[in-house]
Amino acid sequence: MEYLKIANSSTMWVLCALVLFAVIIQTIIFIKRGWTEALKLGVSNKTLRKTVTASITLSILPSLPILLVLFVMLPILGIPLPWLRLSIIGSASTELLEATMGIEALGETLGGNISKEAFAAAMWAMTIGGVSATLLTVIILKPISKVYEKFSKGSLLLLSIIGVCSMAGVISSLCTTYVQGSVKSLIVCFTSCSIAVILAILANKNDIFKKISDYSLTICLVFGMVIAILLG
Repeated sequence: MEYLKIANSSTMWVLCALVLFAVIIQTIIFIKRGWTEALKLGVSNKTLRKTVTASITLSILPSLPILLVLFVMLPILGIPLPWLRLSIIGSASTELLEATMGIEALGETLGGNISKEAFAAAMWAMTIGGVSATLLTVIILKPISKVYEKFSKGSLLLLSIIGVCSMAGVISSLCTTYVQGSVKSLIVCFTSCSIAVILAILANKNDIFKKISDYSLTICLVFGMVIAILLG
């Protein structure tokens, strides 16, 4: 895998580290300014320390799905790029979709021995996806909010259905590549989908399952990998 030499090169490490360093500095500035403003509003240092501690504790569990996807992507895309993409704007599921779309655009498959060009396509897809999300938010947030307000006055259920169906269509189009002509892949896919459906149903009926619904992607990935290993 010649492309991994580029993916794990010192140049990639330096470039990714510079971006993350800028994010850390930005975070420190926001925390410092927020802390100062809170003190001006009469919030005590003790309360602020408790808030920071609670925030750190509560952020551990939501990070587990991202950590799992990171380990999944490391053997395929190297260490620096997934580390960068999953540390800033983006999500575990989005980054996997973008990487898959970039690689498949060149007729190759995520997880295989991809070419240098496919790696570059994945890198561009993930990067542009993250940047475009920010730009689109600035540009189209107001028009979308107006459309949302109009729909909410009518049928909010219809708006939810459209969003869910759109996401399901994108994911389904990516899954078809892996299940064609392979019974094992079909079983793995069916198992993961079944677990996702079961978790969604339980989340609507039970508060405990509702709390863990945010980790449904992680749970489905784990079960899918276990089934794949068992099937050989």
